[in-house]
Amino acid sequence: MDCKRILFLSPNLGSGGAERQMVTVASLFKDKGYDVEFLCYTEGDFYEHILKAKGIMVHWIILPNYFKRMMRVRSFIRKGGYDVVVSFLETPCFLNNFAAVGGRKWKIITGERNSKEKHLKSKRGKIFAWFQRYSDAIVCNSENARNMWLKYYPQYENKLKVIYNTVTLQPVSTKYIPKRNGRLHMVVAASYQYLKNPIGVVNALALMSDDERSRIRIDWYGKKEVLSGDTRAYDEAIELIEQHGLGDVIALHGETKQIQDRMNEADVVGLFSSVEGLPNAICEGMSLGKPVIMSKVSDYDVLIDESNGFLCDWDSAESIRDVFIKASSLTIDKLVQMGECSRHKAERLFENASVIDNFIYFFIYLFIDKHLPATDGSFPCSRLLRKIRSSVGKHLFDSCGDNINIEKNANFGNGRGIVIGNNSGLGINCKVRGPLTIGDDVMMGPDVMIFVSNHQTSRTDIPMRGQGSTSRKRVIIEDDVWIGARVIILPGVKIGKGSIIGAGAVVTKDVPQYSVVAGNPAKIIKSRL
Repeated sequence: MDCKRILFLSPNLGSGGAERQMVTVASLFKDKGYDVEFLCYTEGDFYEHILKAKGIMVHWIILPNYFKRMMRVRSFIRKGGYDVVVSFLETPCFLNNFAAVGGRKWKIITGERNSKEKHLKSKRGKIFAWFQRYSDAIVCNSENARNMWLKYYPQYENKLKVIYNTVTLQPVSTKYIPKRNGRLHMVVAASYQYLKNPIGVVNALALMSDDERSRIRIDWYGKKEVLSGDTRAYDEAIELIEQHGLGDVIALHGETKQIQDRMNEADVVGLFSSVEGLPNAICEGMSLGKPVIMSKVSDYDVLIDESNGFLCDWDSAESIRDVFIKASSLTIDKLVQMGECSRHKAERLFENASVIDNFIYFFIYLFIDKHLPATDGSFPCSRLLRKIRSSVGKHLFDSCGDNINIEKNANFGNGRGIVIGNNSGLGINCKVRGPLTIGDDVMMGPDVMIFVSNHQTSRTDIPMRGQGSTSRKRVIIEDDVWIGARVIILPGVKIGKGSIIGAGAVVTKDVPQYSVVAGNPAKIIKSRL
């Protein structure tokens, strides 16, 4: 695949998480030998020094008139001769797609970090989403973001992929001293917006006793003015801190380029947002070996478990207070142990080389592999096609055996959590997600669907579409299984060795070894023994 010239389209190079992620990804592509450039159209140069150090050219189109700016950006992209144009965030993604109207030769990758449901439902959001038909791929940075897009725009299912953020740690110059002065030290890195919940954090501290407060210290770093002249969330938080006498417990600071130094000094890293894409601050904190306290947003069930942190409800001051108390009671040894668990998770999820390879091999699969003919023997080079797809699969799945086959239009998300054994494969037009384990010698017919989570339906006071999804449950398919065409397998099912699943079956429960099952719901027809 020829995609050596890559343009990253960003509003600016300000201190936001999306801008930081774009700079990181662009730098890593540059390190891989790609010709990388940036195009920005509003003021903000917080991260420009990183790009300059990498030798990455930055183009600026800053015009007060929005329409003129939009047309200049379109003209720049169309005349630039780029192979791929990558954009994150809503407006840059619109501009990226708008440039393609009228035909184009380059590939368009839009990165959707939007986790705000109201934006997707708004008139503006619907217009911008309509333009996503021009993109080649919509890359989300969390399963949560992908599921939200699927909820409102299922027509883009085959474009939606998940690739987690990269984490590049700068050299830290600070020393970590556990529980300095006998207090749990927490750092929060987030702008002062109501959705980031500084008010909830202050209210939680106000519920604690003087003794409980004496065991915790929070330092919050972020941009005070999210929109020009709008500091309401920051001002309200300061007022509450003064009202409750919490000045010795929590301090609200401005943004800083030394945020990783501040995190390194801390015992834990926190996040208390009501909505969030994949939170860069949490990913960086984990990579620094810090336990995490976070609200149940984004892919919290992937990032955090009892081994490396605590979860809370963003809209409950009592819930936040309770995790503060639990975390402040941890021994130093336990803090260090949980921090190491965070570090190990981060290495697996966010390692730079792994994430960039995911991008590269995903591009190869998206633009070449998935469109190759099926390997059913009707095409003269079936064996070669099988090898090509197999080689790409080894870089996308958690584990991949020998002689696997990924058929035409197989849809497997980002491949994370998927394990495939020897001589097995994914069938034509299948739709599967991890966590999924497929053993050796498994045959899969066309149009198979394997689900690992479902809709929440327990509440009747709100629509089911607004209740979210259940936690993911691994599907296990043991060795020597034949799955017929259009089979549906539900979350948590285990299909035993040597079984046959008849075409069209809906498998709702475990299948014993060497069974033949069929029907909806699938029932045992006979045993092969």
